[in-house]
Amino acid sequence: MALQHPLHHRKERSGRRKSSTPSIPLCTFITELSKALGVDLPVYSSDDDLADNYPLLGSRDTCVSYLVQEIVSKFSNGTSAASSKEAAFEKFQLAEERCRQTNEYFWSGRVRHSPRLHVLQRAREQIRKLIGDAPDLREVAKYFDWGPGATTRLPRRSADAAYKYSGKPETTAGNLVHASAAYCSIPSWKGGVSLAECLSGDAFSVVPGNKIITVPKNRKTDRIIAIEPDMNMYVQKGFGGVIRARLLGWGINLLDQRPNQRLALAGSVDGSFATMDLSMASDTVSRALVEYMLPAEWVRHLEQVRSPCGFFEDTAIRYAKFSSMGNGFTFDLETLIFASLARACYRELKIEGHPVVYGDDIVVAGVAYDLLAQVLDEC
Repeated sequence: MALQHPLHHRKERSGRRKSSTPSIPLCTFITELSKALGVDLPVYSSDDDLADNYPLLGSRDTCVSYLVQEIVSKFSNGTSAASSKEAAFEKFQLAEERCRQTNEYFWSGRVRHSPRLHVLQRAREQIRKLIGDAPDLREVAKYFDWGPGATTRLPRRSADAAYKYSGKPETTAGNLVHASAAYCSIPSWKGGVSLAECLSGDAFSVVPGNKIITVPKNRKTDRIIAIEPDMNMYVQKGFGGVIRARLLGWGINLLDQRPNQRLALAGSVDGSFATMDLSMASDTVSRALVEYMLPAEWVRHLEQVRSPCGFFEDTAIRYAKFSSMGNGFTFDLETLIFASLARACYRELKIEGHPVVYGDDIVVAGVAYDLLAQVLDEC
C-alpha cells in the first residue's frame, strides 16, 4: 500500500533552475573551444547529435577530450527530465535491493563462513579503537548544526538558520530524545517549552521519515537525495562531526581531498597506486553492515537519529540502507567504514603506509586492490 507523506501537499521547487544567462548552442561552444585550444575535435551539426555521440569524441590530447566529454555529459535540452528521473529511481531501487541482499547475508550469519571474515573483523576492531565503544554525547552536542539546504519543513529558499530556529521543527519519533536535548540546550530557541513537553512531542511535529527527491546529475540520469526533518539533520551533524574529528587520527581530513589527488596522480604515472571510485556507495551502505562494523552503542544512537523511511512522491519506502545522501553523517560514516576496510587489507597484506579515503574515493597501493575489491563486493 502506498502511504501518503504528511507534507506531500507542499509544493516542491524544481531542482532545475532556469538560468537567466544567455546561452549559445553547445555544438558552437565546443567548436569555439577546440579553436581556442588548437585541438581538432569532431564537428557536429546539432546539440542533440553532439550529446548522443559524445562518448565517441577522440583527440590526441586526452585532457581536452576528457574535458569535452565532461561538459557534454551535463548537457540537457530540457526534454529528458522525466526519463532522467525514472533512471535515477531505477538506480535507487537497485541500490536498495543490493542492501537487502547484504542485510540478509550478515543477519543470517552467512558472513561467518566468508574466507575474508578476518579482514572484516580486523576492520571492525580498528573502528572500535578509533571512535570508542560509545559516543560522548557532550562532544556530539558541540557539532550540532544545520545543513545548508532544505528540510522537510522548509524549502531551500528558507534554508537560513533564522528560519530553522523559528517555527515548530520536525523530527522523527526515534529522534525525540536527542531532539529534545538539543532544543532545550538553547534557551532563546526553546522559549517557555519544558523538557517534558519536548519529550512528549508537543514541541515538535513528528514525521515518519525524510523526503526523497531527484536533482540533476548528467544528461542520462538525475541523482536521488533525501531531505531530512529539521531536528534529525541538526543532530546527525553532531554525530558526523565526532566521526570526522576521529578520522584525523587516521590522517584523514575530510576538508582536504589533495592527498587522494596526489596519490591518484602518482598511480597514473607509475601504477603504484590504484583508485576505487565506488558506484552508488552512499546508497549501498546497508543497515547490517553498519551494525556489524560499529560498536553497539554507536549503532543505537545512529539508529535513533536516522530516518527509517523515505517518501518518494506518494510512496513510502522503508530503507534497507542505513542512511541516504542528504543525511548529516552519511559522508563521514561511509568514509569511516571504507577506510577501515582498506586499512585492514593493508595489515592483511603487510603493506607499509596507509590508504587514503575521501567518502567513496579510495586510493590504495596497487597490490591491495584485488583484496579490497573482494571485501567491498562482500559488503
